[in-house]
Amino acid sequence: MERKTIIHHIVPPAWVRCGVVFHMEIVAAVIVIALFLVFGVWVLSTVVIGVPYLGTPGKSARAVFSYLRTHCSIPFSEAVFVDLGSGLGNMVFAAEREGFRRVIGYECVAMYAWIAWIRAWIRRSRVTVRCARAEHADFAAVDVVYCFLNSSGIRAVEQHLFSRTRPGTWIVMLGCGSSLHTPADVVEMAPGIRLYVYRIP
Repeated sequence: MERKTIIHHIVPPAWVRCGVVFHMEIVAAVIVIALFLVFGVWVLSTVVIGVPYLGTPGKSARAVFSYLRTHCSIPFSEAVFVDLGSGLGNMVFAAEREGFRRVIGYECVAMYAWIAWIRAWIRRSRVTVRCARAEHADFAAVDVVYCFLNSSGIRAVEQHLFSRTRPGTWIVMLGCGSSLHTPADVVEMAPGIRLYVYRIP
């Protein structure tokens, strides 16, 4: 006698199906709230503070480190690197990978600094991220200062930056240069994007 295989489809109870839908709605709500917060912080930093979030592209970061490796006489393993306006931490983590002895980021938007702290904890990174305005940064023992800010951001920090750095310090500005000082070198990174390099005498 031929046997017939009977396949039973297990249908979960209604309360299980409702629970799945409910959890999906929670996930969707969390994603929407997260996007809203990120957009809100971007608007806050742009409108209120006047400095929008500008993340350094990976290609530009590699070009910066390539330039420093070629021109800087101090080995990265002995140098201290500071990023003014470190944002989510992309540049400070890149500097750590390049082998700098110490890496410090200054970020005035608390949300960005928190995200950078979380990323550092996940990576078990040794970088230091401080939630403070760049004008309050300490440059006493710094060898390289990097910043990727718009013109208003540069104007806010340049006087403090150039007056507090020690002789021999490299200051590297991506996109916008100082209005008070003449760069030692200007590197064309891409059409319309320049790297302004300063050396404190």
